[in-house]
Amino acid sequence: MKRLIFSLLLTLVAVAAFAQSKSLAIEKFFDGRYNSNPEISTTISKSQSHYYRGMEVGSSQKQVINAITKAVDSDKKNADNVMDKWEKGQHEVILRIKRNGQFVNVGLETQKDGGIEVFISGPTDAFK
Repeated sequence: MKRLIFSLLLTLVAVAAFAQSKSLAIEKFFDGRYNSNPEISTTISKSQSHYYRGMEVGSSQKQVINAITKAVDSDKKNADNVMDKWEKGQHEVILRIKRNGQFVNVGLETQKDGGIEVFISGPTDAFK
């Protein structure tokens, strides 16, 4: 009987750990640390049904650009679908990642001047 209870408990813990959504590596860049940087603009829009976070980073912010690019590459490992597009010297990546049973999109676009635009968008429930 003790083995059965232990096995059930272990199974429940494993299922709960598996069901828990992984945080996105890109999310940490929207914590407000760049709000006073004139070379970076951040937009956050939240409604009852949709959540959007976007950031434009100027080309002079190489360290931030490299860190964001690395984070998106890391999130790529968790994507159900990846779209890469190269056109006219620009690169665009869009990831579709499942979180809390819902799909979120993460996008990154390089600009001709060396800057980037990045966004996270999806149903509000995916971010709870």
